[in-house]
Amino acid sequence: MFMVFTMTQTPVPTGTMLARLVSTAGDTAFQSQAESGGVISPRLPVQTVPVTVGNGVLCQNGHCVCQEYRRCISAKQIEKELYMKKRLWIVLTIAVLSFAFFASSLTAPQAHAQTHRAQVGCYGYSCDGKNPIAMGCDADAWYEYTDTGSAGLSTAAISLRFSPACGAAWALVKFDSPLEGEVGNAIITRNNDGRQYDCANGGNGIVLRGQTSCYSGMVGDADYTLSAYASGMYNYGSGWIRACSTPSY
Repeated sequence: MFMVFTMTQTPVPTGTMLARLVSTAGDTAFQSQAESGGVISPRLPVQTVPVTVGNGVLCQNGHCVCQEYRRCISAKQIEKELYMKKRLWIVLTIAVLSFAFFASSLTAPQAHAQTHRAQVGCYGYSCDGKNPIAMGCDADAWYEYTDTGSAGLSTAAISLRFSPACGAAWALVKFDSPLEGEVGNAIITRNNDGRQYDCANGGNGIVLRGQTSCYSGMVGDADYTLSAYASGMYNYGSGWIRACSTPSY
């Protein structure tokens, strides 16, 4: 005798997946459930905001129906994109501000020089032999170099000065004590043509006994390319002796 056993299998219901956003505090898990049969699918990526995805997705009343849930964009991806856009905006803003600051730093000195140039009495070669103080060239002048040396009973300090507004240079000598038996002088020399001026030519006069300083007339150098140097001199009555000289700029 044979016994026949019949086995049947109940099909598992399937259907379109439903996705729901859970926004309660501390629980933002993206949950899914089949339309029939109560079969729970694996957890999907966490969602915190409504999603916008490609083909096959419909969002209504806070629910999204996806044909393939793997194609849905997670909230983490959306937040990452928003973060990257914000970061890019910050970087671009910093770049624009940096460029503006750099551009202003380039134009400010030029504007400063042009403003002073309108207030001075000469420029470039027209300053040759003229007094730097009377022409207003000392207002923006700087010290290029300073050198010191023995000048008989005193020590002389010679300085090479240059004014961008005037485009000119001159010499300034200072002695550490009032001169007694000697007199002093400062000479500016332009290198391209050897043009020279001292304190008696365009300056405030040589350093006499009892005095300590003087400055020379100017040599023009509008483009700051002709180069010049300054020399400090003293004289006991037997001729001028060079006490010190600056390098050329």
